[in-house]
Amino acid sequence: MRSLLLLSAFCLLAAALAAEVKKPAAAAAPGTAEKLSPKAATLAERSAGLAFSLYQAMAKDQAVENILVSPVVVASSLGLVSLGGKATTASQAKAVLSAEQLRDEEVHAGLGELLRSLSNSTARNVTWKLGSRLYGPSSVSFADDFVRSSKQHYNCEHSKINFRDKR
Repeated sequence: MRSLLLLSAFCLLAAALAAEVKKPAAAAAPGTAEKLSPKAATLAERSAGLAFSLYQAMAKDQAVENILVSPVVVASSLGLVSLGGKATTASQAKAVLSAEQLRDEEVHAGLGELLRSLSNSTARNVTWKLGSRLYGPSSVSFADDFVRSSKQHYNCEHSKINFRDKR
């Protein structure tokens, strides 16, 4: 019998859908989790929807037995594509996220907030270790603005690598 595994998506979906609109700091009880802003909560819901769509598309393939989809990884990857892409590429990445109506900064700030919220082990009483690294050829320099913004919003590290080295 074919087994379908969506553990990561369900875990992150539960955290994302439990998000509520951020309340004023004075209203929050000490030690409680900080709530997501409306933009971040919207992106969380759309990321979960995208993950389920991907899951359903992959589950149609009879050869696929185990499926593991992380809505946050998919969304943050598309966010990085949108951040580094220009014109058509950036708008296509935003369209896949169903975030066309949001300004670029709202998308990146919202996804960054979602990543920080999910990584907050104190607030969630769980430990998620999320990592992101972008590898580029040693002959190319990353744009300073892209490096700064991707670290700020996505906690993305950057490395240069010699892709021609056969070791």
